[in-house]
Amino acid sequence: MTSVADQFEFKIKHGELPSPIPRWRVQFKYVILWVVFAVFVIMGVMSAGVALWFIFDPGDLLFEYKNNELLSKILDILPLFWILMSLLMTYVAVLIFARAPRGYKYRTVVTGGVLLLAVMALGGAISATSVSENIEAMVARMPGYDFFLRPRINRIIKVNQNGIIGIIQEQANGQIFLRDSGDVIWAIDMSTCEQGFVDFTKEQTCVRAFGIPSTTINVFKAERIMPCPRGIRMQYIQHAMENHLKE
Repeated sequence: MTSVADQFEFKIKHGELPSPIPRWRVQFKYVILWVVFAVFVIMGVMSAGVALWFIFDPGDLLFEYKNNELLSKILDILPLFWILMSLLMTYVAVLIFARAPRGYKYRTVVTGGVLLLAVMALGGAISATSVSENIEAMVARMPGYDFFLRPRINRIIKVNQNGIIGIIQEQANGQIFLRDSGDVIWAIDMSTCEQGFVDFTKEQTCVRAFGIPSTTINVFKAERIMPCPRGIRMQYIQHAMENHLKE
């Protein structure tokens, strides 16, 4: 009497059953599956970090939106983009995990909740350590990203409201010297201005000053000075200014 194993071997040899899948192919499939899962989790964490970095912007949301409509107080187009990206990455990661080996043992709701909490926690950690700024700067080089950035630029560039935006070059005797998007140096008098969360000790800090500009020399008496909204770069400001002048 032949064993069950012998019967299966006989059927395989005579083409009655398909050949067994090689072990290396099964393991390779599992490795690829978990690598893809890890990639989506990492992308979700980075997206959450950048979103939190934008949302908790002291120079933008807390000041710019306090008198605006409710939605504008919470979200702008860039934070919304990164929030949706983070949620999408988390959703895909949940789907992959639920269909992975041993993933079926856990409820999808529990898996999704744990992943979402992990993504938010790790995203908050990289946001607090300024990694999010570097991530956003790298992504800003991608084609089409300025489509999301342009609404913020247009909101910030207000030529008729006695404002100036630039990079701090030097600070001395109650003044700072800004280089604006046109490569012009301005002396900003801060003796009587309100300062909001500006780190003047950090080199190449981007700031906005509101006040009264001189009509003859590049001197600006600031009534209020605050940091540039996060994600704003001088090349975008310069491009927006050129478009404004053409119009």
